[in-house]
Amino acid sequence: MFQFFKRVQTYVGSELNAALDKAEDPVKMLDQFMREMAADIRDAETAVAKQLANEKMLKKKYDDANSMVEKRQQQAVEAIEAGNEDLARRALEDKNVHAQQADSMRTAHEQAAADVAVLREKLSEMKKELRRNAFEKRFFKSTG
Repeated sequence: MFQFFKRVQTYVGSELNAALDKAEDPVKMLDQFMREMAADIRDAETAVAKQLANEKMLKKKYDDANSMVEKRQQQAVEAIEAGNEDLARRALEDKNVHAQQADSMRTAHEQAAADVAVLREKLSEMKKELRRNAFEKRFFKSTG
């Protein structure tokens, strides 16, 4: 009895698959795939733009921190020349804080730049895939 139901299930499944195969239009399926891919590309372009803005912001923070390191170093030298050791010590302490920030920002900037490069490469691959699919679509239409 179990074999009978299994055979009926197999038969119904095969008939449904055959009906779906007949109903599938490769051009329409490719159109839908291309619409979805175009939406994915728009999302990826947005992600690249956001990551690029993040990378530029981190670069600016890195540059600002480095600028403060140089400024505090100069202030410390001027304070020593003026005989104000306390002011020189505070300038050097602040210089160290900014040097640590600069190091942190440098690391973050380098990672963000690497992420931008990866995202751009993935976006490029997606665009190539979309162009290849557009070619296939034209091929299907011309041979269909």
